[in-house]
Amino acid sequence: MVAISQSQQKLAQSLKLKKYRQKHGLFLAEGAKIVQELLHSSYQIKHLYATADWIAQNEAEIHSKDVEIQLVNERELKKVSQLSTANAAVALVHIKTEELPETCSGKTLLLDGLQDPGNLGTIIRIADWFGIDRIIGSPTSADPFQPKVVQASMGSVLRIKYHRQELAPVIEFHPQLSTFAADLDGSSIYEYEFPIDGQGMMLIGNESKGVSEEMRSLVKDRITIPGKGRAESLNAGIATGIVCAFWCR
Repeated sequence: MVAISQSQQKLAQSLKLKKYRQKHGLFLAEGAKIVQELLHSSYQIKHLYATADWIAQNEAEIHSKDVEIQLVNERELKKVSQLSTANAAVALVHIKTEELPETCSGKTLLLDGLQDPGNLGTIIRIADWFGIDRIIGSPTSADPFQPKVVQASMGSVLRIKYHRQELAPVIEFHPQLSTFAADLDGSSIYEYEFPIDGQGMMLIGNESKGVSEEMRSLVKDRITIPGKGRAESLNAGIATGIVCAFWCR
């Protein structure tokens, strides 16, 4: 067992900031389950720190992935972890950039300035659950490789195709697709006729400001989830889950 060096600690801890994730082209994946799923993904692992028990449980996958691994105890693992509680494995992973196809088909989620990492992680997990083809996030949306997003996605970030770019050109280039935005002033979700051909784009706005005026003017329809209580609005992740349940049935 070898102690984690100061330079290794510094690199791992720096990845909580976007500028260092971009500089090194790496993100942090933490937790026994997420790192286990990582071994079955197409992502390349730069370095893996893990306890003896976790290594023993995943020995075959580790060898098949040809991973550089360092055996550590829980005390050492905390030096490269950003979680408050000890865990069994932490990986430094190469960021993979997904190329957006020239023409989108299937179902696409568009995120217009969605900034809360917990919400983004939840939405990525929802997309994975419902078989959404891709997520396109605006440049002002949260980074999908932020540690809190990776944690909240529960490994789904490893499976969902996430693209980061301006949304307006995407919508304008696909006039044939049904586009709709989740909006408090929209039509009732219970009455809206979702496209039956499995195609379309759903727009989710910023947590506090909602969908921007520019995006609102580009989508064909706006829908809302009628409430019967006194809450002002729904959490963006919860609202996305409800709409996807109707959209993907």
